[in-house]
Amino acid sequence: MKRSNYDFIILSMVNTECFFGYLYESKVPFMYAFPNALMTPHGMRMGEPEFPSVNPNLLTSLNYPMSFSERILNIFVDLLYTLYSNYYASKLESLAREQNLWKPETPSAPEIETMASLVFINSFKALEKPIKVTTPNVIYAGGIHIREPKPLPQ
Repeated sequence: MKRSNYDFIILSMVNTECFFGYLYESKVPFMYAFPNALMTPHGMRMGEPEFPSVNPNLLTSLNYPMSFSERILNIFVDLLYTLYSNYYASKLESLAREQNLWKPETPSAPEIETMASLVFINSFKALEKPIKVTTPNVIYAGGIHIREPKPLPQ
């Protein structure tokens, strides 16, 4: 294989499975960037523990603390979104293999997606309610663009 021109690759965490063949072939380290707090299937890629009975899914308008019926609904939404994500990823993988974008020896999409070094998420841990348990490879980057405040004029 030709040497890659890249030292490091940053991918969106959503619907980028078509690039996994290149990632695997090039052996270039990669990371994900996610535009908000991690949702269940994306967190699972990074080894995040998930607690849908406690942490409201972003696809719902539920707030913490949740009632029993809200917890059941949240678990159901989490499960459906995870099933949808896995189904969609498998379809993209099938299409990529049919189009010969992936070599036959390329591992499956779920195997490749767990090879990411880390993920930047656009969230601020102190504002999460309840605060989620995270692994060291999940970096909270929310508010990173904010500069130190200047003192107010007297």
